[in-house]
Amino acid sequence: MPRDMLMEKREWLLQRHCSLSPRQLALAYALLSLLSFAVALSFYLLGVWQVLFFTVLEMSAVAFAFLYAARHAADYELVELSVDGLLVLSVSAGREQRIHFDPYWTRVSLAATPGALIALEARGARVQLGRFVGEQRRRQFVRELRRALPGAVPG
Repeated sequence: MPRDMLMEKREWLLQRHCSLSPRQLALAYALLSLLSFAVALSFYLLGVWQVLFFTVLEMSAVAFAFLYAARHAADYELVELSVDGLLVLSVSAGREQRIHFDPYWTRVSLAATPGALIALEARGARVQLGRFVGEQRRRQFVRELRRALPGAVPG
């Protein structure tokens, strides 16, 4: 396929679906903490101080879990095919990784095992994608990318 056939830019965004934004998650944590500490304070006033200790421990564990969820809520993988090549941009916890592939030499594979990730390989470089989407979306992406890559055999 001639290089000028790649004039149209194609993009695929692979990201998880989050039901709560980081701000909503913080509000949920604040309400949960308020309720838990209200119960713990009432037990403390009755002389059972151990409940307050365990509430602090519990809310600390929940805070770490919520922080982890909020930090990874915006993770995504972007695959862009253009005349400049095949760009794979992976963002996880605010860290960005960019890998460029030559679309004429890129091989796309997806193992038949459940939960397998998509592998892109070209000239010694390899990257795995699809950790943020389900099995069906991975298969759809592989079909679309294979069709869009130059020199792809229709099938």
